[in-house]
Amino acid sequence: MADLRPRDERGQILLIAAFTLAVIFVALALVVNSAIFTENLASQGEVAGSSEALTYQHQVRQSVTEAMAYANRYRYSNPTSSVQASVDALSEQGAHQQATGGQLVHVGYEGSRSGWRIADNTSGGSTFENESVPVSDQNWQLAESVDRTRDLEITITDESVLSGTKASAFTLEANESTSEIWELRLWSTGGEVVVDVETASGRSGECRVPTGSPVEIDVTRGLVDGQRCHALTRNGTGGDRMWWGTGVSSPYDIWIKNGDQIRGNYSMILRGGSHTGDGLVDGPDSGDDPFRTDAMYSATVEYLFRTSQVTYETEIEVAPGETP
Repeated sequence: MADLRPRDERGQILLIAAFTLAVIFVALALVVNSAIFTENLASQGEVAGSSEALTYQHQVRQSVTEAMAYANRYRYSNPTSSVQASVDALSEQGAHQQATGGQLVHVGYEGSRSGWRIADNTSGGSTFENESVPVSDQNWQLAESVDRTRDLEITITDESVLSGTKASAFTLEANESTSEIWELRLWSTGGEVVVDVETASGRSGECRVPTGSPVEIDVTRGLVDGQRCHALTRNGTGGDRMWWGTGVSSPYDIWIKNGDQIRGNYSMILRGGSHTGDGLVDGPDSGDDPFRTDAMYSATVEYLFRTSQVTYETEIEVAPGETP
């Protein structure tokens, strides 16, 4: 059948179709350009020099951490002065090294929080008893009314002394009351050392490592012989993140129980609280007894990194091994 529509109507249809196609092409062009622009942004590198600023910040943190550990162990008569001198030396050294690359670096000591350290570093290890009283006491209080604990480390130097059962195992305890108790137990069975944790909420978990002296347990970092220990990091199997003393309110007391069922060394840094009775002696030079010294709990340093393209300034809080 012949098309009976007028010629001008067919022309209008063609014109509308052309306009429609033009709009579609413009929209496609906008989409393509937007995608190209986004890709360009994503592919752009970081601001020149920013990686160096962050890398050197990490190095500063590590250096101050090592300076604090050294001061707390060997410069305990005045750890603050020791760390401050280390920071000054670090800033001077960094300034000379970075200046050759057109970078300005400054590290300045701002302040610290004081604390104290409990340790027993007897050569070859010893039982964890209170030996400062006329008769050794295997159940005794290390500290009372403690606010925070960090760098809690235990080294077992002789597994043969470990109890063979959980009921009589060495126990390290943080407690605020009879209802808020966090317990770490260590015993040996079947050629393995068992690290067992029971939280204040009643959840428990354990991890095991083959016997073979020494066995090093970093309680606050959740490591046993350098490997992650689920019992020290999770509240029950598959539970929430956990750390030393989870569920126990501050201030809390720290107890050793069945201290004759382990042989080795231990160390911890505390904030707040005090030691009681004859449980600890002052200074490591007092003999082989467990002792206390002054310590730096944390430090704050100012960090400045500047180039022609980047200025980065921040405060670095250093408290290695501190629980959340």
